[in-house]
Amino acid sequence: MIASLSLAGLAYPGPTRREDIGTDDTMTEIRVMPLGDRQFEVQVREGNQKTTHRVDVPERLEEIAIRDEDLERVVRESFHFLLERESATSILSQFSLTDISRYFPDYASDLARRLS
Repeated sequence: MIASLSLAGLAYPGPTRREDIGTDDTMTEIRVMPLGDRQFEVQVREGNQKTTHRVDVPERLEEIAIRDEDLERVVRESFHFLLERESATSILSQFSLTDISRYFPDYASDLARRLS
């Protein structure tokens, strides 16, 4: 079964969105900036460390069809997923979201849950 995500009702201010997440004494800031056709730059700041990542978003992740209006949220939720499992400095500097499942087989099902 193919799930189609529709998040068109969500509004983000401006072309970039900053989000702070964290627990205890550590705060993580995630900035997602569109670069072009299904490409994003993501900046992650954890404490004094800042990393930059270039991310390609496919049209489909396993059973999830990703619509253009959902792209930024898919990227953001993917980074939430990754940061729950590893530090920002461990995340590849350039990758496609399809690469995540090679390292974390539960990624697509987790992403579908996060976006529902």
